[in-house]
Amino acid sequence: MKKYSLIFALYILIVGCKSKDKIIPNEILPSNIFLQGISGETVQLSWQISGAPFCGWECFPDPNSYTILAPDYYEIFLGTDIKSLKSYKKASSLTLNWKETLTANQAYYFKVKAVYQSQGKEIESSVIMVSTNKIPQRSPINISNTIYTFDNQGDIFTSIYFRSPKLGQNTKAVFIGKNSKDEMGAWFYDFTTNKKLWLWKSPSTNARWSADESKVIINRHIDDKSPKQDYFILDVATLKMTQLLDYGKSIYGAVFSPDAKYIAMTLWDGTDYSLLNLEYGTGKTIPLLSTNNDFKAYVAGTANFNHLSIAMWGIQQEKIILLKNIGYSQNGASKFNLESYSINPFGGTPVREPDFEEPDWAEYSFQRSPDGKKIIFHSFRNNYYALWVKDLTTKKIYQITSDVDCSACNTSFQEWKNNNEIIYSTSNGNTNQSFYYSVKLN
Repeated sequence: MKKYSLIFALYILIVGCKSKDKIIPNEILPSNIFLQGISGETVQLSWQISGAPFCGWECFPDPNSYTILAPDYYEIFLGTDIKSLKSYKKASSLTLNWKETLTANQAYYFKVKAVYQSQGKEIESSVIMVSTNKIPQRSPINISNTIYTFDNQGDIFTSIYFRSPKLGQNTKAVFIGKNSKDEMGAWFYDFTTNKKLWLWKSPSTNARWSADESKVIINRHIDDKSPKQDYFILDVATLKMTQLLDYGKSIYGAVFSPDAKYIAMTLWDGTDYSLLNLEYGTGKTIPLLSTNNDFKAYVAGTANFNHLSIAMWGIQQEKIILLKNIGYSQNGASKFNLESYSINPFGGTPVREPDFEEPDWAEYSFQRSPDGKKIIFHSFRNNYYALWVKDLTTKKIYQITSDVDCSACNTSFQEWKNNNEIIYSTSNGNTNQSFYYSVKLN
């Protein structure tokens, strides 16, 4: 009996899929609008309607068997407040892009609506942001791509990339490379003294330098199958490696204080994150907060979130700045929002720090300028990833990179050169080429 039931079910599935042309109409209404914006002195918008009907759970539509109906017209909405967008202009059904010069040095929110009057239907895009500042001119930086090698008892490793204190200043570096078996390894090299030290074989290695370049925190993944990492401190003068204790937990991050006397550490026990301040040299620890079972965390709103990471120390070492990553679901889509907090390195209650203050745009990689007056971050505000800056004094928000013409490019912030100049890179996933640029901010 079960055999015949299975055959009958397969017959229904095949017949249903074969008959989908009868189920799918020749013309359909779209289900969404994808809106993209380009910042600049002249704002540019482009959009595309899309969508597909389903002929039932058992089969998918043939994209060649139907066309998407054009709307009667498009309506463009804009505003300087995301909560109060107003109708600005109407565009014909044949229009898929728009550009106009608006008030300079202003951030604008946009959305586009497709209106189908006879069907009584309207379809809206998501809200995006563009800025009307002049995109700063970028200047190429020649970062040496010299290949370095390390002979580890006859096992030759060739460098792929390195972590130095400052880009373009090859004084010392932690190198990461591969051998002939495609195994990853890491080593340290001092260009001025020719001192070098083999570190280890590991699938991944990262390094964060102290401000005075005398020490570097190096972490490695133990193996590909485990997220657990080991953290070490390398003293550049003595080449002594000291392992950071994990206190029975997993170290999630570690950052030197400006004077290199303290290390802020985040730890994870599988459920909760905790933050402590370690006095380097004495081993003294100062517990600061725990994410889910600490009253201070509840008071500050830092409880019950996805993870805790250290962004940086305050300029005068007066605070540790943290990032709170909140994951949530909206209209069936998984999203996250970053918020920043600070806490006194010797104890206290976390307080909310000003940051990008805009949800739903997948903001990440938050970094403050050396004087603490600006923040730079990656954002998807105009529906492609770019670097944005917020001036914490004037509250101005503006875009500083525009690589929308390179769909394969990955834009990455590298470092603040000074309070008004940054260095960033683009890497092309198709060609594996990387390029570095400096940008002077407005």
